[in-house]
Amino acid sequence: MEKAPVLLSARQRALVRRTFGSLARCQGEAEILYFDKLFELDPSLRPFFPASLSAHQHKIMHALARAVHSPDDPDALRQFLASTGVQPPDPKGCVPLVLCEQALLWTIARCLGAAYTPDVGAAWETFFRQVKAAL
Repeated sequence: MEKAPVLLSARQRALVRRTFGSLARCQGEAEILYFDKLFELDPSLRPFFPASLSAHQHKIMHALARAVHSPDDPDALRQFLASTGVQPPDPKGCVPLVLCEQALLWTIARCLGAAYTPDVGAAWETFFRQVKAAL
């Protein structure tokens, strides 16, 4: 049985895109905050990354930007995510997507401050469900 696609409503899509613009303005801080939170959530992940995280930091933000601005085409999103190295959960050492989502939601909330409302949070959570469904 095939899963029903997870789609953002037009309002949620607009909220994600608008708030991503704010997030992009603090990109350097967001990149650092994301990995700090990821390693706080699971310190055992740190040895799997190089000492300098700069390449990984930029890769995460680039993948997020592309996913935010991509059309609602799960096949295109799946192909893009695969091309960036973002893969489905792998029990052999891949960073669990749930941790990535938690770290990103925390980072987004931190960067947006008061602009991170319950509606914005719900829109981003739906967005991440859509991304996970594309994997």
